[in-house]
Formats: sequence, C-alpha cells, structure tokens
Amino acid sequence: MSSDSAPPQDASAPFSGAADPEESMPPSDFIIRSGDLVDLHVHKDILKFVSVFFKNMLDGADPNELQRDGKPIVVLPEPISVLYRLLSIAYPGRSAEYCSLSEQTLDGVSVVYQTANKYLFMAAQKSLRDMLEDPTLLRAHPHRLFAIARLCDLPVLARKAALCTLESPVCSHPLLFLEMELLTAATFHKLYDFHHSCGTAAQKIAEETGGPLHIFGIGDPEYYHITCTSTNSGSATLVWWQYLKSSANECGSADVDEEHWGYPRRTAAQWFRNHAARLGTKLRAVPARHTVEAEALKIAPADRSVIDGCPNCRYKAEEHLASFAPQLAVYIEASNLKLAQDL
Repeated sequence: MSSDSAPPQDASAPFSGAADPEESMPPSDFIIRSGDLVDLHVHKDILKFVSVFFKNMLDGADPNELQRDGKPIVVLPEPISVLYRLLSIAYPGRSAEYCSLSEQTLDGVSVVYQTANKYLFMAAQKSLRDMLEDPTLLRAHPHRLFAIARLCDLPVLARKAALCTLESPVCSHPLLFLEMELLTAATFHKLYDFHHSCGTAAQKIAEETGGPLHIFGIGDPEYYHITCTSTNSGSATLVWWQYLKSSANECGSADVDEEHWGYPRRTAAQWFRNHAARLGTKLRAVPARHTVEAEALKIAPADRSVIDGCPNCRYKAEEHLASFAPQLAVYIEASNLKLAQDL
C-alpha cells in the first residue's frame, strides 16, 4: 500500500505522539503505520525489548527508510484495531482494559494473538495465553475458547476449553460467534465426539461401581476402592456391599453366600445398582464433577422405601453415598483428562 494514498492519522494515546506531562517515558522515536494508515508513535528500545522481529529489523535499519518528523516509519499490513491492541498488551504501563478479557473483548483476540506470533512478541503471547486460560472465562465461553485455541494453535487451551464444555449438555445452545466462521466443521465435530466419548466413559464408570466383582472379595482394580472399599480383613465398608443375613433380603440383594460370611457381596444391593444406573444416565449427558455432586445423593422414592426397610442401610446409606460421591468424581475427571489428550 502506498504511504501517500491518504494522509495518515495519529493513533490515540498512549501512541499518539503527543507529549503527556504525567508520562515519564521519553519522546517516541519510531512510527508503526497500520494498513489502514494510522500512525502509532512508539520507542525503538521498547520494541527491540518486546519483539524479536523488531529487534532484528531495527538493529539493521536502512538509513534511507521512510520518515515522518524525523522518525523512521515501518508500514505493516494489519489494521490499527489489531496493532493498537497488541502494543497495548506488550508496552510497559499498558492500559488496564487490555490486561484481561471479557465476552466483548474476545472479538478479534485470535487475530491479535496471531499477529503477536508473526512479529515475535513473545511476552505478549504469554500474556494473552494467561488471559485466555482464566477459569472464569473458560467456564463462561468454553466453545468459543476452544475455537480460539484451534485458530491460534494452543493445544493446552483447547483441552481446558473442551473439558469445560462437559459442564453442560452437548449442543445445549447455538454456537454463534465470529470464530465459528473460520473453522472447519470437522474441528467442531471432534469436540462433539469428545463430549460423547466422555459421557459414554462416565456412564460406564458409574454403572461399574454397582456391577459384579470380577473375583469374589477383590473388585476391578481400577474401581475397587469405590465399588467395594475394604479393610485388611476383607470386610466391606460401604453399606451396599455389606453382607448381613438380617438385611440381605430387605435391601434387595439376592446374592448371599453362607460360605463367604463377612466378606463383600458379589454384587451391590439392588437399590444401589438402580441408583448407579440412574447416575450413569445423568453422567452420559453431562460428564462432569458437578453432576456427581448434584445427583449422587438423590435417591429415587422406590429405592428409598427399600433402604428404609433395611436395618443396615437405613442408618448408613446417605452417609456412605456422601463418601462415595467425591471418589467417583475423581475417576470421572481422570477419565475426561485422559480422553482430552487426543484433542
């Protein structure tokens, strides 16, 4: 673009070039001209410090370069909206409004990041990554942060955003944001597949917590401590696994064995198997910790009647479910993290 096709305009403060009596910084000595002909008045030494690209360029500057008011000019193709925002993040004493991100300021952030990468503003890139990984922002806009991560080639952010999408049902609301237009459908299908895989795995884990032991008294090694927590003597500590003659029929377990008195049941009490199946259905839709926390203590009326009729479960079921829930949540989260590695 020709620099004299239109008169250049000065950027707004702090890159206007105007002296600020409250500013301790020396006068600017360099101009970055945007693709839409706006001049940003900056400092060579600062540019060399914050950008490898500008350090290399300024260390070998051409004495016949374009100038304005005695200041060398470099013309970049990016618009002022991008360059101003990038410099505001990279420059010392940057404006507070550029030190964090919100739903409104997410607009264009992927282009700013890509520009920082292009001109090797390394510290600015890190600042942007830290802003994008803010937990509050991720939980509020996980799908959009996933899209931004893909556009900016940020796999860690992509995994964090994908994990946050698990806190709501898949496709629970339309995805209407700018970055959607820049990504392929295959990219978002991968995100949906991830949600489905996590839901399927979480449902399986929940259901297996009430499933049969593979070897009597020794549970599935991966889930043993939540399917059948035992002491060194082998006796069950979770009530739905406890084997007592007086309560075996009342709490719905038909799986009793005189020979293995005092050891865990081969299968959990029927009420708990019902409970685990319902919990698994909920987790299939929303495979997240808060689903376990919200649903693990909700007992269906029919199962409540069984529990109330059992002299053993009546006093221990709720206490043991409260102990069981956080353990199950740990396994759900571990499963989600493992699946996220493939994103």
